[in-house]
Amino acid sequence: FENAADSVFVHTVEGKILLVNETACLNYQYTRSELLNMTVLELSTPGQAGYIRKKITQLIKNGNTRFETSHRIKNGSIINVDIKAQEMNWFGQQVIMSICRDITKRIKDEQALIENEIKLREIIQQTNDGIVVFNEQKKVVIWNKGAENIFGVPAKDLINKSIVDHQYRFVPPKLKDRDLLDKVVSGIISFETPEIFYTLRDEEVVGPDFHKIIETVLFPIKLCDYHLFGAVIRDVTEKKNHEKQILQLSADKDRFMQILAHDLRSPFNALLGFSNLLLSNLHKSDMQVIEYQISIQKKIIQKTYNLLEDLLLWSKSQMGLLKFDPQEIVLQEIYRELVDDLKENISSKRISIRFIEKERTIITADINMIKTLLRNLIINAIKFTNPDGAINIYTERNDDFLTVAISDNGVGISKENQLKLWDLATPYTTPGTEDEPGTGLGLIICKELVEKHRGTIWVESEPGKGSNFKFSLPLKL
Repeated sequence: FENAADSVFVHTVEGKILLVNETACLNYQYTRSELLNMTVLELSTPGQAGYIRKKITQLIKNGNTRFETSHRIKNGSIINVDIKAQEMNWFGQQVIMSICRDITKRIKDEQALIENEIKLREIIQQTNDGIVVFNEQKKVVIWNKGAENIFGVPAKDLINKSIVDHQYRFVPPKLKDRDLLDKVVSGIISFETPEIFYTLRDEEVVGPDFHKIIETVLFPIKLCDYHLFGAVIRDVTEKKNHEKQILQLSADKDRFMQILAHDLRSPFNALLGFSNLLLSNLHKSDMQVIEYQISIQKKIIQKTYNLLEDLLLWSKSQMGLLKFDPQEIVLQEIYRELVDDLKENISSKRISIRFIEKERTIITADINMIKTLLRNLIINAIKFTNPDGAINIYTERNDDFLTVAISDNGVGISKENQLKLWDLATPYTTPGTEDEPGTGLGLIICKELVEKHRGTIWVESEPGKGSNFKFSLPLKL
């Protein structure tokens, strides 16, 4: 009794203390005589007296009871106690023996654990990354706000639901194999595929209205006698798109330097050669020869000028320096102006060109960009149309869009080469039907200008059957 680790009180049903052990004196900092002149209710903290009386009544009814409460020791400090009380006969008198264990440290530790759990839960909830945890039964036990934002599914719809069902819901169509997914998860839980842990992996996820790339790392969480399995998920769709853009810009830069190094060097070498030839034979050649050499130089200069114009326009577009000034314009008026500017090109190949419009259409667009767009497409059609061929330009209005088509009966383009038309990284250019040169930039610039207007451009063509270049623009911006 005296050497017990816990405080022991023997008291009457009314609470009068009859006997205490030395441990009680030490824990409560009272002398034995002080405690023997007190009741157990005096040790209780304010507001606890009614609760204690209720427990004593319960003890009298059942013979024993156990509960937790708080006591005040002599110096005023509060301690938490776990009390086990039972009736006993003490020298012919029915009394109560209460064994009081100080659980203050345990309560503080439990409170600290709860606070830490709350903090951890809040951190998990507030992080932008998705955090998903599932158990050995393949059930989701944690699904934070980050995961909700990535997948668009609230936690209430997934907690205690199958992780396999979740994966099946969002995998791309080509990977929709539930048995395979279940086998993969089983391999994780059984540690048959330990190489999957702590490895950063990129995966595609497809939802009803999204297609994303996520970065995932999976790891086991060892508890007492079982494991949980956690995954940190990050939406890297935007990052991957930026990486693609950087690669594209790098390819564009390489192509730009290639054009500068090759396509500009060649014409200048030709100009230098013809200039030297002209100077050395200036007094020997007749006017017809001189005129012929100058005409060739003019063509080279014109080609080089066109190339520089294309390069300047393309570089401005890449740097976002193209001034965009949309206004109401009438396509037929632009067509007439362009045909007049290109009449020498058209007449030299005896090509007939027509503009077919069912109704007079006004669109909102940047007039200079539309002129450049149509000029490039018409020049392209002239270039690949045989002499005495035909080019038709027609428009078709459909709801809020206008589609313009430039159709020729020229040489046409294979499916393979059609894919190269719009990509600077895989430039495609061939001489025209009369060896007219090209820069490989014209159609790429057309694509940039159409996309600037939130439109689309495409080609329909077969070798030997001509080409039909089409672009569609919104009527209003």
